[in-house]
Amino acid sequence: MDSNPNDCDWYHITFTMPDTVWPLFQENRALLGQLFKLASTYLLTVSKNLGLWIGIFAVLHTNGRQLNWHPHIHVSMTGGGIDNTGQWQSFKPNVSDIRVAWTESVKQFLQMAVHPDELPVDLMEASNECGWFQFIEMLNNGRPWVVHSDKKTGYHKQTVNYLGRYLKRQFCRKVDEVKRYIDNATSQ
Repeated sequence: MDSNPNDCDWYHITFTMPDTVWPLFQENRALLGQLFKLASTYLLTVSKNLGLWIGIFAVLHTNGRQLNWHPHIHVSMTGGGIDNTGQWQSFKPNVSDIRVAWTESVKQFLQMAVHPDELPVDLMEASNECGWFQFIEMLNNGRPWVVHSDKKTGYHKQTVNYLGRYLKRQFCRKVDEVKRYIDNATSQ
């Protein structure tokens, strides 16, 4: 195979966080930008340790299917990389290892980036330093940190088309709107 990443397999990986931390990102949207780095760093580090240069692109979603606040990252990565001789080598991500690395990196990031005095109202019980560190540690014991990888796709256009739907469409389309009104004649 030549070293054209467009002709390789691609993996689509979704990185989520427990809903208990969503308010932090809703109150401080600047934190959202760091999620790209946190999601891709482990993948790049592992591939670099294998001597491979992989391809990655990522998309941030701030809402879930029900249009609720649900920040998460979608990462698409090549199913291999180019080694130092210019040859293509296959590489499959280990989702269990990625989940552990993702969880720890987000927890460390939040511990450093968020001061207990700046917590949103939803998290006021953790507003002192001791409570904040306990909250961070308890993130492993509550709701899961889901890292999901779909089956590999055989061609980059499938992945680009999937993520492109989210990049090109409006957040709330006309067909998603629900119109409610009261009929003056029937009062319903």
